[in-house]
Amino acid sequence: MRSRRAITRLSEDRRWFAGAVAMTAVLIGLAAGAAGAVGVPALPVLWTAGGVDPGVTGAGQAGRVTSDGFGNVAVVSGPATGRDLAVTSYSSNGKLRWRHTISPASGTPQGDCIVSAPNGDLLAVGHSVNSSGNPIRITLVRYSSGGTLLWRIDPAGILPQTARVLVDAGGNAYLAFNSVGDGQDIQVHKYSPTGVLAWSNVISTGFFANDIASSMTLSPDGTEAVVTGSVSGGAEWITASYDTASGARRWLVTAPEGLAARDVVVDATRVYVAGAGAIGSTGYLTVVAYDRQTGQRLWRTDRKPADATGAAGLRMALAPNGTLVVTGQAARGFLDWYTVSLAPSGAVRWEAVRDGGLNTDEIPRGVLVLGDGTTVVTGRGGPNLPGGYIQGVSAGYGANGMLRWEAFSAMETIWAVGLPSGNLCASGGYDALITCWLVPRANNLAGRR
Repeated sequence: MRSRRAITRLSEDRRWFAGAVAMTAVLIGLAAGAAGAVGVPALPVLWTAGGVDPGVTGAGQAGRVTSDGFGNVAVVSGPATGRDLAVTSYSSNGKLRWRHTISPASGTPQGDCIVSAPNGDLLAVGHSVNSSGNPIRITLVRYSSGGTLLWRIDPAGILPQTARVLVDAGGNAYLAFNSVGDGQDIQVHKYSPTGVLAWSNVISTGFFANDIASSMTLSPDGTEAVVTGSVSGGAEWITASYDTASGARRWLVTAPEGLAARDVVVDATRVYVAGAGAIGSTGYLTVVAYDRQTGQRLWRTDRKPADATGAAGLRMALAPNGTLVVTGQAARGFLDWYTVSLAPSGAVRWEAVRDGGLNTDEIPRGVLVLGDGTTVVTGRGGPNLPGGYIQGVSAGYGANGMLRWEAFSAMETIWAVGLPSGNLCASGGYDALITCWLVPRANNLAGRR
């Protein structure tokens, strides 16, 4: 039992943390005002949650965030309350619905990915690390919309690393990760809505090759799961397509496109992979398109800003109108955000660089396209807050690539999700911080670069 002095000290610490967060909000308001002063509106905050307790009694570092069809928002985080993996659900107005935690069999957990099923269930995955920071275990959990734990699975694997978890229209879950096989091998698993392993498959490109999974997506009709990754230490991209019903691999492509494939999307006829490409010693934001049925390479587009020594693609999204948007980083002395929109043919529609004006690396972590066609990029960015503190930034670009608005979070953001209302939430920071903003519709606000 804590002493009265310890309880008093804990209360004082929590008041201090709350005051620090309030001061951070003020500083962010000043930074947002500076952004608005040059003609780019700063979005008003609808609500925030978390970000108060950076200690062992908090919810831990935020992983990705998701939203269901009712606008409820959930985030996965860890370590929570010392050594647990946490899933926290909020209503569309920021009211806490529930938080539940899972204790790993060993190690200290970190939150990775979370997705919402069509019926409102939540699937979350995290990994545990040992005292040296090496990954030792993956845990996949499924909660009902009301917070009931439906099942938990700890897939076997040595030094496992999660790429992504997805859910299809029938509620089946797909998990892509890599773990030690002959070297590192990529694993693809499908689980039924009740948690039964339906099938599993392995990608091993060569004896003792280090095959690292980076992303996965489902085709629009749900019949294919496409996984992408890279051969670590080499210059090969890995892309593979699987029949979601049987688990049979339809095709596998390994090609020397550059340093790393980072993300993948699929439309009705093509598979698009984005990453860090290379031509000679120069790096590019690179997109490669494959025929969805055969895996045949159709085209490749390489881009970097004219004033950059190199660039790399990190995340990609498919817009409602069928175009692609890729965000990444450009080396312009320091790293800045670099976002490119492409037609399905590979032709560049627009490109935009965002430099917050600070002498440090700014790196985007996620991209999505809202229903009105606004491209949203989120990650760490400037301008710096007083004291050199780097904040989270989400930037909205119009259909022509013009910057329409910016939104600011107290800590670096790592993922963002659009709500059914058209508004936006982003996660990132200690105590499972979430920030949500009121987003104007595209036809109500003219953008400026």
